[in-house]
Amino acid sequence: MRGTDERMALVNARVSALTRRRERQGIAGLSTLSGGLLLALLTIIGRFSGTVHNLPSGDLAGSSLLADSAGGYVLVAVAAFIAAVAVTTLCFRLRDRQRTERQKDHKEKNEEENT
Repeated sequence: MRGTDERMALVNARVSALTRRRERQGIAGLSTLSGGLLLALLTIIGRFSGTVHNLPSGDLAGSSLLADSAGGYVLVAVAAFIAAVAVTTLCFRLRDRQRTERQKDHKEKNEEENT
């Protein structure tokens, strides 16, 4: 028959394994999301990159965004910014969740050692 210490060690090992598995799934999900966003942006760029600017050759390059045919570039820039904000927000939330779980585990271990 197993003692309490052995059972607690097995439970802690299982909790650690499940936590690592959940973290790997989260990272895989974020990687898939990033890949999907990359493909979407590449599709948008490919669809709108065929536009031709009818600007005289002496104009500045920055003024090309004022041309009527530059809407696709602006759309891609806005979509890329929104995607970057979404991925960054998800990464921060994942990091904060992991930090709180580690603090909770550390607190529980300290409480077990004190009893």
